[in-house]
Amino acid sequence: MERNTVTLTNTGSSTLTGVQLTFDVTPNNLLKDLSPGSSVSVGNVAPGSSANQTWTARGDKDGQGNITVEASSEGTTLGPPATQPLTVIK
Repeated sequence: MERNTVTLTNTGSSTLTGVQLTFDVTPNNLLKDLSPGSSVSVGNVAPGSSANQTWTARGDKDGQGNITVEASSEGTTLGPPATQPLTVIK
């Protein structure tokens, strides 16, 4: 099982409301059984506070790709997405 944890920190002066984190893997056939799903609501994030989200998945086949996580608040994208390389060895 692969575990990926994302921490979103609100460095602004206003509460972020209705925050969604979206997890994406390219190519999309490297991982399977993604839990809790590709898009997760983490609720409201007050100024200076953080929200954590962990995803688990199983490697489906050998290969290299990228994990990208995007954050949005009430439908507005918050900054650039975070991308990290991924290597799967079965």
